[in-house]
Amino acid sequence: GMRREIGKLRNNLLLVTFAIGGMTAAINKTVGAYRQQIEAETRLRASLRNVSTATEGGADKLIKLASALQEVTTFGDEQIMSGQAMLATFQLNEDAIAALTPRMLDMAAAMGTSGDGLAGVAMQLGKAFTGQVGALSRSGVLVDNLGVQLARAKGPAEEFSFLIEQLDNNFKGLAQELAMTTLGQIDQMENKISDLNEEIGRTALPLKGFMAETKLFVTQQLA
Repeated sequence: GMRREIGKLRNNLLLVTFAIGGMTAAINKTVGAYRQQIEAETRLRASLRNVSTATEGGADKLIKLASALQEVTTFGDEQIMSGQAMLATFQLNEDAIAALTPRMLDMAAAMGTSGDGLAGVAMQLGKAFTGQVGALSRSGVLVDNLGVQLARAKGPAEEFSFLIEQLDNNFKGLAQELAMTTLGQIDQMENKISDLNEEIGRTALPLKGFMAETKLFVTQQLA
């Protein structure tokens, strides 16, 4: 009889351990998704604060743009914000970044770059829009060099508009077209699932904190 009771206890402990392990893994996954979102927003806000021509509320404008573009492309909003943060390091303000963001996605789609590679594409664009136009040519973007020189002679605004036109001539609308394919629609559903995980992670954050405190307490008692 004692052996039977011990066996039952062991089985119950295994079930509890399995349940706790599964719950812990789920919490870690959702909190991890929330972490990526918060870190992307924080990097964008911090980068834009260092731009002298940026205005108050500029980061909020870009965050909303990233969310809107997630709805019509295969890129996640946290990935888009990482690219926007990179553009801000080139002292581009929120208006310039807003104009470049959809072009950044089109260029990434044309190059076959995943969402995690948007920062690299943004770096190339940042260089091109701060005087190093050759960065685009090295990436396979056809640029009218004579047109660039003529536009540059007319001022920064004219050069910016000309380069925007060059990007559109190469890639305009590609990111949205890919999102309309069957695989693209699956990617969009994955992004929506990711958003749900982020919301669950935000809700589960206090529980994650409690678990960390408990683990710290137990470790200190054993030390």
